[in-house]
Amino acid sequence: MIGFTARWASGEIVADPSEIADADWFAPDELPRIPPRLSIARELIDDFVRRHGATSRGAT
Repeated sequence: MIGFTARWASGEIVADPSEIADADWFAPDELPRIPPRLSIARELIDDFVRRHGATSRGAT
């Protein structure tokens, strides 16, 4: 498994239904329920939250 970050240039999110069911933008302090700590997705989310100065919340 591999995870990465990227900078958003512009435009709307277009999710490829063969890859992902849903996609959206969230502010660091308005996250939906997030994955548990032992996942790449959670590590990426926590890094985003650290870089943007909010506290993480959701699943632990």
